Amino acid sequence: MCGRYVLYGPGEALIEGFSLVDLPPFSARYNIAPASTVLVVRDEPGRGRVAESMRWGLVPHWARDASIGARLVNARGETVAEKPAFRQALRRSRCLIPANGFYEWRAPAAGSRGRKQPFYIHARDGGLIAMAGLFERWQGPEGPLATCCIVTTAANPLMSAIHDRMPVLLDRPDGPRGSIRRSATRRRSRRCFSRVPTTGSRCMRSRPTSATRAARAPC
Repeated sequence: MCGRYVLYGPGEALIEGFSLVDLPPFSARYNIAPASTVLVVRDEPGRGRVAESMRWGLVPHWARDASIGARLVNARGETVAEKPAFRQALRRSRCLIPANGFYEWRAPAAGSRGRKQPFYIHARDGGLIAMAGLFERWQGPEGPLATCCIVTTAANPLMSAIHDRMPVLLDRPDGPRGSIRRSATRRRSRRCFSRVPTTGSRCMRSRPTSATRAARAPC
């Protein structure tokens, strides 16, 4: 799964790396948690790629209330096309979620009394990464609410030593692979949602950290 991540930009790198037409104000954040307001990149017909703030935790259009979003922080790429909570968003509302890196916790060895060890995972070249996402606009009693989730896949060789899941990462956020097409078939979606860069300049790197929810920087 993916339950914490980092985004500090800089803004110029976001605009260039994601080919954005504009970028709303945002502040550097080093431990973004579910239910937070996060930056999402989506396609807007006639304009191109735009960045928008949304709440992390998908609320499907049919939900009676927004509390379901707490359980829909991630969507498994292998089954996203079959799950009622994600089917419509998969067809109509795909997005990218920019990050500088993300956190994952490695469980202690079996029988050990040790604590889980957090790791910070980021691109080896220090650049931005693009996590595959879905978004919805839920009509609530207080007006529309834009929400999103992160699509996950089986861990690649680097991540498998830490956890069995990881976000779907697109190695060229500004290119064709960085755009999850709405017209993709179910089979094509599964292929797309299993792509993770494992070689080259976008290769991921992990390192232990002591990050907490209130952390100001990955240490």
